[in-house]
Amino acid sequence: MKKYLLVISLFGFLFGQDKYKFFLESDENLKLVGENYDIIKAELDKMLIDYNSKINLDNYWKEKYTEKVYLGSTTDDVAVANAMLSIRNPTQTDYDLARAYATKDNYDYVQKEKNRIIEPTELKFGADIFNKEKGRDYTAKEIQEAIIKTENVIDLYSESMAAEVEERLVKMRKIHSILSSKGYSQKKYLGTIISTIKAEWKDVVSYYGGYAELSKIGISKDNKSKFDLDITLEKIELTGTSKCLAHVKINGKEDALKFHNIPKSTYKYKGSYNIDYDKDYLALYDDGLIWINLKFDEKKYLHPFEENIFLNESLLPSVTDYRNAIELMLDDLLPDNDGGLNLAKVNEQSPEMGEEDACSEYYELLDTRFRGKVRKYRKAKKEELNKRKMNIGMLYEYGNYNFSFEEAEDELEPLYSMMETPEKGFPILSLIRSCGFDPSEKCN
Repeated sequence: MKKYLLVISLFGFLFGQDKYKFFLESDENLKLVGENYDIIKAELDKMLIDYNSKINLDNYWKEKYTEKVYLGSTTDDVAVANAMLSIRNPTQTDYDLARAYATKDNYDYVQKEKNRIIEPTELKFGADIFNKEKGRDYTAKEIQEAIIKTENVIDLYSESMAAEVEERLVKMRKIHSILSSKGYSQKKYLGTIISTIKAEWKDVVSYYGGYAELSKIGISKDNKSKFDLDITLEKIELTGTSKCLAHVKINGKEDALKFHNIPKSTYKYKGSYNIDYDKDYLALYDDGLIWINLKFDEKKYLHPFEENIFLNESLLPSVTDYRNAIELMLDDLLPDNDGGLNLAKVNEQSPEMGEEDACSEYYELLDTRFRGKVRKYRKAKKEELNKRKMNIGMLYEYGNYNFSFEEAEDELEPLYSMMETPEKGFPILSLIRSCGFDPSEKCN
């Protein structure tokens, strides 16, 4: 029993994660607490209900701001008179100057509301995801690239800074999981060229009245592209609790707009949105994520699309009190060394996934993380297996067991494998565990 409790006590050492997070990550993990499971779950449910009751996003679409309003001016006539008396033979210029100095403009600051605007941002590095001043309109592919960049440099940080970066990686992997599950893996729209209106050469010839006219103005096929127009989704304007507008800009020269018979360069199209956020137990402990789901149907200058943009977590309630209560509860109710975790649950196998579903999961992982390269997948699998062996070795050494490492590996692996999640850097072993087999051996 003690060796399993030791595993939990070493979470911070191996994963930068404490035991509380482990139990909150899934119902499967929470059931490891044993006989106190029902009590703990009931308390967590109450906390979650209270947490959700504090979230009110009905007026998020309205953005409050302060406007400086001019109220007029006032002149201190007494000050003007005193100035005139102090001057011998004052002139009109003296009077005008004195009056100007004695006059002040009056303003008031008025609270107003306007529709909230969501504008594009650029992802420069992994940490930039957590810039509180920016919206987050990244694709799963961009997030994955940021994760890889961050993982490659984490060893360069100090120990304290590396722990903070690892926390960021956990959130980045969570964002990636959300985006991938919604299919937003390859394409983003906000702030990008969503389509291009190209000119056909025959239409250019016809527009100018034939080849003879083209020769007069010096137009050839080489500069046909000057008649192309790029359509950009500039920003999203929220106009109600579920309604929004896409601001579309058509970029190109005035001649190109005339050529395509487009009367103006900006358009607004109606769409819909909803706001979603984490509603699991972990959100009570480690700050959840909140995001907006956008949807637009096809319009004249806008293709149908859906997009997911992450919002500022300050919209969600503080979790400090919930975190303190959870730590207190688990400290009181987790089994001690003489109690016991539910080891039957540890060794319980997840139901195996069907081959078709397994292949679908495998292809998505292959595409989003390994750019479709099976060779990279197999290399990463070896690295994950080596990481598993190394970590189990550390557990063995730390625990000072009276049996061989091979025996310890067999006994510790079932519990250790539960910690091998994509968020902790084990996407392949996690997939293999959920499938019951390595899909790369069948799906290729």
